[in-house]
Amino acid sequence: MRCVCHRPRRSRATDEVTTATARSTDLREPHILRSLANVRVTSIHAGGASCHVVALDIDGAAWMFGRNAPTALGRCDEDEDGVIPETNPRRLTPEMLGAPKGTTFVHAAVGRGHTLLVGSTGDVWSAGANSLGQVSKKEQKL
Repeated sequence: MRCVCHRPRRSRATDEVTTATARSTDLREPHILRSLANVRVTSIHAGGASCHVVALDIDGAAWMFGRNAPTALGRCDEDEDGVIPETNPRRLTPEMLGAPKGTTFVHAAVGRGHTLLVGSTGDVWSAGANSLGQVSKKEQKL
């Protein structure tokens, strides 16, 4: 695998040239997500503008991690950085949201600051930014 390093950037605040890699936590090569090592993932949902991920497992549960601003992952009690770390992803099932027993998640979609989950019954759950009505008019939490 070829490693592509960041080019030096100018800091807008100080007009100094900085190297993004000096403080970066970027991964330079693929690695196993150890927190999901025992989870049989069937699909991954992420977007180009989003900084969060939803992984659906074989049992129809959603595993979510990444930036939770503005509650894009439906969790209001995140840590001070607004992040649900990959090392401790949030597991969510439709039953936890009030769906009938046996309902599973069959699809997910993520936007820049919101998440949509589709259940096997056709129900859709949403959370996150709603400035343009992207998650509905009512306040809803995952």
